[in-house]
Amino acid sequence: FERGYYDHSHFFGVVPGFLVQFGIGYTADLDLKEFADSTVEDDPKRTDLMPFREGYISFAGSGGKNSRSSQLFFAYNNVKHLGNYPWETPIGEVTEGMEIVRNFYSGYGDMPPWGHGPQK
Repeated sequence: FERGYYDHSHFFGVVPGFLVQFGIGYTADLDLKEFADSTVEDDPKRTDLMPFREGYISFAGSGGKNSRSSQLFFAYNNVKHLGNYPWETPIGEVTEGMEIVRNFYSGYGDMPPWGHGPQK
């Protein structure tokens, strides 16, 4: 966060009732690009934080051990099927402004074939 990687990030994959994802950085900074392309180790599972509540923030994973990347997501509503895997451990929570997050433009939805958003 100190490097400003998430400054000017785009929100994409806005799926009402589920989540909104962000974090793909368009940058010429080679250090930030390397960070964006690297993976993040899984955190220990926190059963006390399950199921996901509205406003939880987590790194997005691609479905395997230590598969999280620099992409993150906010959960909309209470999402019972999130948090079942180590790469879905909440790292934070929106404490103010969730009404703004709920109103992000969702016309593109997720990436194809589930929506018209960009490929991740």
